[in-house]
Amino acid sequence: MMRVTMRMMTTTTKVMAQRSKKKMGC
Repeated sequence: MMRVTMRMMTTTTKVMAQRSKKKMGC
């Protein structure tokens, strides 16, 4: 369970970072 949660958190962070970068770029 812990590993899955950690993985999900990392994925969400990466997605959010990418979205933020795209917004900043635009």
